[in-house]
Amino acid sequence: MVVPKKYEKLLFSFIVALLMAFVMSLVITWLNLGFVENFAKIWLSACYKGFLVGFPTFLLVAPYVKRLVNILVSKD
Repeated sequence: MVVPKKYEKLLFSFIVALLMAFVMSLVITWLNLGFVENFAKIWLSACYKGFLVGFPTFLLVAPYVKRLVNILVSKD
């Protein structure tokens, strides 16, 4: 499957948000509960919910973060 170039930023945002939700929900679930019974089910539920919040948030804040980084980085 090949995605058209015009969707590159959207695909990038999707993958970053998915990976962040995956890793962060794993760590936070483990820190809060330990490896309890049904850990995978609890974790994947948290991952799904985290992604539902993380993806739109990433889409909304990314342009502002990019501007801030451009301001903070020296222009050699």
